Amino acid sequence: MQDDADLPSGGDSDGKGRRSNGSGAGRALVPAEVDGLPPYACRAARIAGHVAAVLGMPGALVDFGGAEGAFGVGHPPFDLDAVVAGWEAPAVRRGPARVDVGGATCLAFPVNVGGRDAWIAAIAGDHRPLTPETAAVQALLAELEDDARVRRAALSAWVRRLEAEHKRVERAHRLVGIGTLVHDIEAGILEATPSAAHVLGRAAVDDLADFLAAFDPFDRTVVRAALDGTLGEADTFDVHRDVIDPGGGRRSIRLHGEVQRRDGKPARVFALLQDVTAERTRLEEMRDLAEHDPLTGVANRTVFERAVGEAVRLADRERFHAALLLVDVDRFKDINDTLGHLAGDTVLKHVSRALVSLTRASDTVLRLAGDEFAVIVARAADPDGLMALAERIATSLATTVSVADGTASLSVSIGVAIYPNDVTPSVDIYRAADEALLAAKAAGRGSVRRFDPATRARKESRRAMISRVRAGLVRGEFVPYFQPKLDLRSGGVVGFEALCRWTHPDHGTLGPSTFFPAFEDADVGGPLSDVALVGSFEAARRFREKGLPFGHIAINLSRAQLEREDLPERVHRLQADNGVSAEEIVFEVLENVLIRDHRTVYRNLTELYRQGFRVALDDFGTGFASLTHIREPFIREVKIDRSFISHASSNPQDLQIVAAIVQMARKLGLTIVAEGIEDEETLRQLQELGCAVGQGFVFSEALPFASAEEFLSRQNRITRLLEQRDA
Repeated sequence: MQDDADLPSGGDSDGKGRRSNGSGAGRALVPAEVDGLPPYACRAARIAGHVAAVLGMPGALVDFGGAEGAFGVGHPPFDLDAVVAGWEAPAVRRGPARVDVGGATCLAFPVNVGGRDAWIAAIAGDHRPLTPETAAVQALLAELEDDARVRRAALSAWVRRLEAEHKRVERAHRLVGIGTLVHDIEAGILEATPSAAHVLGRAAVDDLADFLAAFDPFDRTVVRAALDGTLGEADTFDVHRDVIDPGGGRRSIRLHGEVQRRDGKPARVFALLQDVTAERTRLEEMRDLAEHDPLTGVANRTVFERAVGEAVRLADRERFHAALLLVDVDRFKDINDTLGHLAGDTVLKHVSRALVSLTRASDTVLRLAGDEFAVIVARAADPDGLMALAERIATSLATTVSVADGTASLSVSIGVAIYPNDVTPSVDIYRAADEALLAAKAAGRGSVRRFDPATRARKESRRAMISRVRAGLVRGEFVPYFQPKLDLRSGGVVGFEALCRWTHPDHGTLGPSTFFPAFEDADVGGPLSDVALVGSFEAARRFREKGLPFGHIAINLSRAQLEREDLPERVHRLQADNGVSAEEIVFEVLENVLIRDHRTVYRNLTELYRQGFRVALDDFGTGFASLTHIREPFIREVKIDRSFISHASSNPQDLQIVAAIVQMARKLGLTIVAEGIEDEETLRQLQELGCAVGQGFVFSEALPFASAEEFLSRQNRITRLLEQRDA
């Protein structure tokens, strides 16, 4: 049998199966009245009518029992109302039963209609026995009832499974913090699953206003626009906002869904509500681990660019200052080497704690790497206050720190760069602070230095110059020039000093003063110095090929050349390739090179001396340890610095210094060379002091090889003429 859902609607019911259409039990109903019965009663009446028709009986009866009573249907030639009134249901619901009422016979059948037990009966106007047709009808009704029962059982099982599945889905949604919403925009109805209410921390969500009330007031406009389908032109949305728990706590909610449109307008929104608080917490924890130094607990380098950028933008927007302080622990390697790495870690922790305590909560303290820390200051009122902060940090950290095996002496050097006073957006504030830090470390322990834009300009100029020198070397623009060295008694040429010159395509020939810093550069210093080294051996070979006695050629070796492990081998190859004797080459070194106490430098000079080359101490008198270095066995010549020579004629003290140097060199058996002789009076005084060799503009400036060759030929002719006259 079919259930109520399959029956056509007819009449009203009070919900308990009783008729409420005004028709009393125990009377026959006309067809219109039957159609007005509740669905289950109407269906039972139709079944009873069919059974009566099959059995050839003119009337039918239906009895649901209880207060509802019985009612009859049909138009028999007998008094149907009297039959209904006298009807009594069989005591046992077991197969068909014959009930005699007055002069009529009722053949009754037990049925179940719409889940309700009932009797239906076919009524004849006379007494009739049970026939085979009656049994057939009963069997048919039983089959139909069994089929309906199976269907009802299957439907009930399906409903139970659906309800159980729905409960499991709801439970799963609650466990993972997911809920669903449907907003019928046209009808103005919001349906939220229980799990959606659970996500919001609510017992239930009744309507849109109730849903929006769960969110932070500042977020409700965005959430409302998402659920109204007006957040954007796309048919999907993804919104992350906070909800406020009834207890006052906050949770992060993700609302993402789809908009259905009708005639181009939003009609319905389906959305998924997800609690992402735990996910956000995990992300924050991971970000915290990624952005903080595990040893000291302060921020690490990954935060640096963002923090600097924010400080600079804030300074621009609110007319404040921003600053970067680079803090470096002095001699930290010594602490690690002497006291151990655990002591070093203790020092680093002490420095980080001090920096945090000395700065504001709005400032950012970072450990960049090793023993280098940074303090990023935002919203600073004036540069003086920033420098005062740096001095305060340096003073506070000039202390001793207790470590496992004793105490460690601590001090820090600090470089400061201030925006916008010291740097502009186009200048890297880190590079500026780093340059200031290098200046602080050069000034000594515990120093604080502020970035000087003029220093940056000089360094930029130096870098640009070195870049041009590098390009000039590639193009072959650097060539050796040769300045004559003369015997101050005879006037004859005793040698030349090789000097590097830049034959610039735009500015002509440039002296070393325009590119001298390039000699100290690690990249171009060596190749630049090799111009004179290689050119000197080639010049010596060419002088010999022309039969010109030239004495020797002096070469100033740079620090880059002297620190080469293969310098003696390189010199030996040049000597062999050009057929030059060791006596024809003199190597000059500056005192500041020897002061470095570099083992390779001393080993190279000793080896060159052993090979027969003379070594001269250049610019003597301007260094820090002249008397110490003049005793070195490889030093065989001393060149008095031009600063003494050029003032000897006008400054008696300089003249006395020159005289003392000449006397000392004589007693030590060293050759004396005076460089920078520029006038005849100075030449006369040097001759009177007994200085043997000199060079300077009074004789000649540095010359290209062809001019040096011509000068040598002329001087040799003059010397021969003078010798012939004296003879």
